[in-house]
Parts: sequence; structure tokens; C-alpha cells
Amino acid sequence: MTKVTKHKHLTKEAQAFYEQTITDYGIDDGVGRMHVLMAAESLDRIREAQAALKQNRGLTVRDKTGALRPHPAIAVERAARQAYATAFRLLKLEPSQVK
Repeated sequence: MTKVTKHKHLTKEAQAFYEQTITDYGIDDGVGRMHVLMAAESLDRIREAQAALKQNRGLTVRDKTGALRPHPAIAVERAARQAYATAFRLLKLEPSQVK
């Protein structure tokens, strides 16, 4: 059985995702675990960005001149989703394969 590291900086959801992915796929090498950790951290960033957008109640904000601009959390979510997908590509897994 693979021993799974607890990462205090992860949310409960991301830690559970990390543990399940390590266990389900038997990832026991340091580089593989680093990629799973990167995906778990990205999951946390995705959730944070989604929460910011929900709290803002929209995808736009007004800048100092009053013009509508995309909410900064949109770029954060996009980058986090890209990092999440990259981590799985490096593991040679598809994100849809993860339970």
C-alpha cells in the first residue's frame, strides 16, 4: 500500500483528491507525486477563483474609469485549469480518468 503525505496547505477537497489519485493509480515516485500535488493545488485555485466570481455575482468589474473589464479571477481560473490539465498530461493520465 502506498503511503500518502498530508499537505496542510490543501483544502479538504484537494487533499482528498490528492490521496485518492495517489492511491488509485499507485503513484509512488517523487516526480509523480509532485505532479499530483500540482493538480491538487490547481484544484484549490480553481475553487478560489470560482468563489470570487460567485461573490462578485458576475464576470466583469469596473475599472477606475468606470469601464467594464473581465474579473481578474477569470484569468486565475483559466491558468489553474491549464496547470491542472498539464499535471495530468505529465502523468500520462486524462483528468476525466480521475474519479
